[in-house]
Amino acid sequence: LLAFAGIMLFVGVGMWRPGGWGEVPALACPRAREGGVRFNWACALRLLAAGAVAGVLSGLFGVGGGFLVVPALLLVTGMPMARALATSLVGIALISAAALGANLFWRGASLPLAVGGLFLAGALGGMTLGTRLKRHLPEQTLRRGFGAGVVAVALWVVARVL
Repeated sequence: LLAFAGIMLFVGVGMWRPGGWGEVPALACPRAREGGVRFNWACALRLLAAGAVAGVLSGLFGVGGGFLVVPALLLVTGMPMARALATSLVGIALISAAALGANLFWRGASLPLAVGGLFLAGALGGMTLGTRLKRHLPEQTLRRGFGAGVVAVALWVVARVL
């Protein structure tokens, strides 16, 4: 858990800094003239590697989703924060659906509908509120808010462990 908190602190502090981690040429995909990603095999390999690292850390610590995927997308693609958040949610939804299917159908787990339904209702309400708020916040505020949230959870994990 302390290693997990250390990774979270690294991610959170990097998100708080004005330029994030800055441009890291070895990690970043080449940019097209209009500013988007110029997709090629090297870019595909970088995205696969970033996804694999996020997956290993998620599997190792049992968490990770957005707090690992968002910074990875920012480092590799340079996409705006709002787009990285949306992209990470698509990935998390697909991974969650696959995990649900695997647990229900291959492992024969039961689904507690009342608990899952109430949690889903709360998550949908919170997501709706967050999406509306996000429209009114500048990029830097989103990055810093994300970073501050990750650092706060990291400090909470350290406090609980110690």
